[in-house]
Amino acid sequence: MALTLFLPVDAYLDNLDFIMMRMTNLVYAESMPEFVDLHIDPLNVQVGDAIRLNATIVNNTPNTITFPGLCDSPLSAEFDANVVIEQHPACLGFSIVELKSGEKTSVTGPASGIVYRASNAGLTNAKVTFTYSAGDEVRSISKSIAFTILETQNQIQAKLNMQFKLKIDQTAYIEAENIKVQFTDVREDSRCPSDVFCVWEGQATIALKITKDKKELREFTLTSRGGEPVTKTFDGYSIKLVSVEPYPTSTDKLEKDDYVVTLAISSVEQEQKVSVALKIKEKISLLAIKNTSNSDIHSVKIAVDDSDIKFVKTRGWSKEAVDSNTVVVKTTDRPITKGHIMVILLVLEDRYAEITWTVFDAKDAIIESGAMIPSQPEIKEKSFKVQVVEETFVIYATDPQTIQQLIDNYHNKNNFHVTGKLVVGDGGFNSPWSWHLDPDSVRMAEFSIELCDGLPSHVEADLDYWINTAGTYCPWSSKVVQINN
Repeated sequence: MALTLFLPVDAYLDNLDFIMMRMTNLVYAESMPEFVDLHIDPLNVQVGDAIRLNATIVNNTPNTITFPGLCDSPLSAEFDANVVIEQHPACLGFSIVELKSGEKTSVTGPASGIVYRASNAGLTNAKVTFTYSAGDEVRSISKSIAFTILETQNQIQAKLNMQFKLKIDQTAYIEAENIKVQFTDVREDSRCPSDVFCVWEGQATIALKITKDKKELREFTLTSRGGEPVTKTFDGYSIKLVSVEPYPTSTDKLEKDDYVVTLAISSVEQEQKVSVALKIKEKISLLAIKNTSNSDIHSVKIAVDDSDIKFVKTRGWSKEAVDSNTVVVKTTDRPITKGHIMVILLVLEDRYAEITWTVFDAKDAIIESGAMIPSQPEIKEKSFKVQVVEETFVIYATDPQTIQQLIDNYHNKNNFHVTGKLVVGDGGFNSPWSWHLDPDSVRMAEFSIELCDGLPSHVEADLDYWINTAGTYCPWSSKVVQINN
């Protein structure tokens, strides 16, 4: 920038200090670090939830900056309402993180020992501050975000190893284990009415959605036959369906809102007589069965949900195929005795399909049964071909939550809109909701996605317009049409 000043000599001398001051401001005006992403966790906050801060910071300054890490945090927040600050024992770890010019990094907050607790429902504004050091000087930048805290009538607190009850669409939260369980549906209730004599007792099947460590596992079902409890396992825990109430009668028709289920979650080691572990390597699934009961295991029945068993191998045991997705392996003289392990080698059509197992003693009496849902490996990066109206483009995602949301869209489980900013090229789009790409000029853009779930997020520029005028958070939607690793 060229600066030309025309002043008489006397005026120049009289205003020399003023001119130098203005020139100094021009020369030494520094660029600042920048929030390129800022959001809270969980995305849908309910009263009682602990709120975490997540941000991506890029160092736009010409010099290296530093900020605290480990148990300390450079992020803090001030809330205008609905949040209280709690003090808890803090860890003692401390480090200094360096961020060179042009680099970016992810940071979380608040510091250990500080908890932001949602205390009331309603719209909440937060001023988030990132504090850093530039040389010997401590500086900070701030950014405001708005979010809505929801009532908790659909969430209850639960504890490990203790039974709890849920109604339809209600969620139980085990805070110490960071586990959430939601009762989502009653898929079947063919139980014999209590006032009728039946040859077959029937069964009740419910659907649950489980979130562990903020990662949503696939939805799975529990079926109680004849009122007997049933157990399934996930990530080192077991969930037991104790009962489904009320019991049907011949005169009353049950609606879904009438149902109440009793559940209990325990660690696998604490509850089961038989420990089952699964390791997936390439196309091979290794199912390890450890007998911790007093009965010898003579046979194992394996059933795979919505997938075929292509191959099964055990050392010294015979096998018998029941159907394409069920197999029984057995022995008469080489049982699994207490404390010993047998490994079954499986090749499945879908290696991440749900596996149900049952182990029997020498008289074909059931020793233990259960089911497990294999955890899919963390996806480091995926590319998604996205179509918006008549435009198609490819986006690359590395954030696990964003990847899962895009995969869900591909399977028609959500609706979203893409927003972003131009990184390389010319032209682009008018901020922040419209996305108009010219393939000849746009080379690369940073993107984020906005779920059309009726909740505001940090990407909208003018929430009032979309709430009061447009009446929607998705003026038009995007669609994932292809996924590539």
